[in-house]
Amino acid sequence: MSVRSDTELLRQTPLFANVDPVQLQVLVFSAERLEIAAGEVVFAHGSQVGAGYLVLDGQGEVLSSAGSEDDASEPVALVESGAFIGERAMIANLPVSMTVRARTSLRVLRIGHDLFLRVCGEFPEIGEKVMEALARRLETSLEDLRQVQAHFDRARPFSGS
Repeated sequence: MSVRSDTELLRQTPLFANVDPVQLQVLVFSAERLEIAAGEVVFAHGSQVGAGYLVLDGQGEVLSSAGSEDDASEPVALVESGAFIGERAMIANLPVSMTVRARTSLRVLRIGHDLFLRVCGEFPEIGEKVMEALARRLETSLEDLRQVQAHFDRARPFSGS
């Protein structure tokens, strides 16, 4: 794929949807492209990867056992072309919160934490747009939690027999 098509794929993710495509091209051009063989772990729960990954091609699976990389772990979700994983690691250099294994051969764009900060330093609008996207996601999550709380508040107590 070209820088232009990789940029468009990145721009389709909610995190980067409102970022200027020209500024995203700088990020994409500078990012590292990796090939990950089928069955290989992209990253393991709790590891300090210091990067986010845009899936360019192939399929990965999020494993059910937190921190487990063995074959007994059941996939609970699939990640395919256009998925962005490890965003907390890219933005804040935090450990990843899931284990992801390549289901098929996987091509990814690795955007390191240092690269992300350097590009945000050059183009502060990128950081601003990413933070706005995170704030929207947080507000949605909080609203979901409020609705769950309201259901619990309305629920009848269990009878004590």
